[in-house]
Amino acid sequence: MIGITGSNGKTVIKEWLHDLLSGHFAIVRSPRSYNSQIGVPLSVWLMQPENNLGFFEAGISRPGEMERLEEIIQPGIGIFTNIGDAHQENFTSLQHKRDEKLKLFTRCKTLIFSADQPEVVTAADLFCQLHGIRPFRWSCHGNPAQIQYVTDSGTAGPQLVMLTDSGSLTFELPLSDPSSLENICHCLALIAVLGLNPIDFTEKVKCLEPLSMRLELK
Repeated sequence: MIGITGSNGKTVIKEWLHDLLSGHFAIVRSPRSYNSQIGVPLSVWLMQPENNLGFFEAGISRPGEMERLEEIIQPGIGIFTNIGDAHQENFTSLQHKRDEKLKLFTRCKTLIFSADQPEVVTAADLFCQLHGIRPFRWSCHGNPAQIQYVTDSGTAGPQLVMLTDSGSLTFELPLSDPSSLENICHCLALIAVLGLNPIDFTEKVKCLEPLSMRLELK
């Protein structure tokens, strides 16, 4: 069970992970943006005996909600996408909302997050320490992390170089805006956490497509 929360990127990451990993696992996932107190139970009811990997996003709008969602999802691996101003009205501060969102990962064995977000990384590190969770960080700016990413302008278009202890690997990017780049970095980090070889996903990454989302101007 993979639990995904944060202010932005939850649905895109979930759908892109489904596209990337559907040939390797029998996946169940939240439909659309079903991440609320009603949407999460509806989502987990879709699980069937043949499923061996689940992606479920969790969103909250007030304190106390994440504990209930954690009980329902019980993720073993977590992805904290980022923190921002969305749904801020019922929280005393950005830090208050961040700490509420972290409660989704109480039982996780591994938590994936960006080492480039100072408002997340310190709290996530402390949360992992308190709950015996392995922190798995990635960085595009050289901060301490298991994965380092470097962007480059290749002859065929934008590229992302992934640097790990095993070596480097270059991905051609279908999208290069900051949000898409961040989402792709999260996806590749999970692939590494699952013990898969990122080289097997170079073609699939190149074919990722933008999703039609609710914050569109028509």
